[in-house]
Amino acid sequence: MHKYHSVKRVIGQSDLIGVIILIGAVLVIGVTFASVTLTNVLSFTSINQVKTILMEDQSTLVLYVERENQTHVCLGLLRTLPDYRLYGFGLLSEDLKQDLSSAIITPIPGVFRLESTDSNRVYRLYQGEYYSIPIKGRINVYLLTDQGVREYILKQKPLLICIDKTILETNGYFMVFSFVNNELYEVRGWYVTSQKA
Repeated sequence: MHKYHSVKRVIGQSDLIGVIILIGAVLVIGVTFASVTLTNVLSFTSINQVKTILMEDQSTLVLYVERENQTHVCLGLLRTLPDYRLYGFGLLSEDLKQDLSSAIITPIPGVFRLESTDSNRVYRLYQGEYYSIPIKGRINVYLLTDQGVREYILKQKPLLICIDKTILETNGYFMVFSFVNNELYEVRGWYVTSQKA
């Protein structure tokens, strides 16, 4: 009698363990499927959000020549709608293969900070689509500080950026970037003619 109860208890425990394993497997599969679905939804949503942000930046940012002479060109950057948005800019050669940021002059103190960034995080706008830039390695970009955003972007005041054309060995391309998801997307551009080209 005692032996029968022992065997029955062992069989019962085995069945219980089997059921627990089965439930666990179903839960794991369910959680995995849910996480994959959620990841896909989040990716899809984030892509749409990025596109929306970039389209808004392209329609609200104005880049224009404030003044120009034989040696320098000063560009004004203005956002027509106030919003807390982070922008950056850089200067590359016309073929986008050289960093020419040493020619940039930022006359307003405390508004920009110089940062070295991986070129893989920088995208060029061409005919409505975004592409990686051909330069390899790291490039220098200027990013707006919190002070810059609050005093200029939110107040709809124009920012001033100047370029010394005398030190450019080749024609340059000035790029204004929207900073989204730790990546830089071009939203405005301007060609700069070198005095030596």
